[in-house]
Amino acid sequence: MRNESQSHETQNDNSTVLLLLVGYRAVGKTALCLHALNQGIPLFWKHWKQRFLQLRAPSRLPEWTIPPTELLEQNSWFCDNHLPFLSSLETLPSTLLLHLDLVTLIERGDELCPHSQGQPWVSPPRSLSSLINDSDNERVFRHFLSNRFFHRFDHVVINTLLAPLERIAAQWSARQQQVPDRSQALYGDHRSPICREMHGSLYRSWLAAGMGALKPDQSRLIHFESGRLTIKRHHPG
Repeated sequence: MRNESQSHETQNDNSTVLLLLVGYRAVGKTALCLHALNQGIPLFWKHWKQRFLQLRAPSRLPEWTIPPTELLEQNSWFCDNHLPFLSSLETLPSTLLLHLDLVTLIERGDELCPHSQGQPWVSPPRSLSSLINDSDNERVFRHFLSNRFFHRFDHVVINTLLAPLERIAAQWSARQQQVPDRSQALYGDHRSPICREMHGSLYRSWLAAGMGALKPDQSRLIHFESGRLTIKRHHPG
């Protein structure tokens, strides 16, 4: 793990920090960021408060429709579909906030980060049995995180946003009216035992892969349940 005491001291210097906000599709990553910025909430813990609060909300939503060059000029956050652009940057911004959608990483992670390092990649079968298999999912996430982009920063801080599948499904259904998404039938049906298993597996696999592959300065779990947010340190194992 990176030196956490050092990360506390370097938030205002010239070091680079990658702030990751990770969660299931429709879990509420954008809404959480907007609320935190509006209220001055230290979403990435007090030690990175100033870095986070210097960012700006995107000029329009959904942010994934905005060209990444505009988001860079706006000093706003990015989404996983902006990774090909971000990976091509010669100079990193001092603070980069990136939203990662676990469903997108499972569906398109290799496409978004094709130049990963390490062992040759043989994609596991994406059958239903594979999608609820923690080992298969962790392997996908680890391959994604082996991309050089994630290892160019001096500091990495991870917040993982969790919520019950029932809440996610309701938000996903509401979003369908504006942005149709056929993936909900496979990943977001809270009445389906398979979807429930997949929801749990993707989170478990991500937490294992993120800690193992990135060795972040800090990793926090943000729980949203019964209308309340709680934030706590993530201790693997």
